[in-house]
Amino acid sequence: MEKVYNFIKITLLGLILGILVSLLLQVNYWAYDIKMTLRNSMIEQNREYIKNYLEKNKKKPPACTAPNKPKYKI
Repeated sequence: MEKVYNFIKITLLGLILGILVSLLLQVNYWAYDIKMTLRNSMIEQNREYIKNYLEKNKKKPPACTAPNKPKYKI
């Protein structure tokens, strides 16, 4: 009787865990689907990327600066 009880208990725990895992996977799939639906179009994403890139480059000082002394001595 004890063995049967343990078997049923383990089986029910396995079923509950399986159901929880499958529900979590389903919720994850729904969340990804909603994310893809709400995502901006490719053209808008590209515009935003270029805009951010240009703003970032405007903030940086120029890489080349004028030297303080001449390159060659005359």
